[in-house]
Amino acid sequence: MRVPVVPMAHEYLVTQPLPGRAPAEHLPTLRDPDLLIYFREDGAGLVMGGYERHCAPWSLTADGAGFDAIPQDFNGRLLEEDWDRFEEIVDNSKIPRARDGGR
Repeated sequence: MRVPVVPMAHEYLVTQPLPGRAPAEHLPTLRDPDLLIYFREDGAGLVMGGYERHCAPWSLTADGAGFDAIPQDFNGRLLEEDWDRFEEIVDNSKIPRARDGGR
């Protein structure tokens, strides 16, 4: 049986290592379901992402191949950034440095 699958693009950012944090110190995963954002530990830094209200399918082809068009060795690759779609997530993060580009 074939189940229809639509691969979706997902936007997130990864921070530099957090200064002053001990390697054995683990951080909790934070999620705000109202603002559709999350923060989680990634190595010595954080990942900030969210669930886009305007999600974007990826790898859809005119012939409907979709899932079949994904290269077999795709796992772990990154897609091109889509900052316009990520803007709402950054704004919802309420982190001033994230909203002003780290300046």
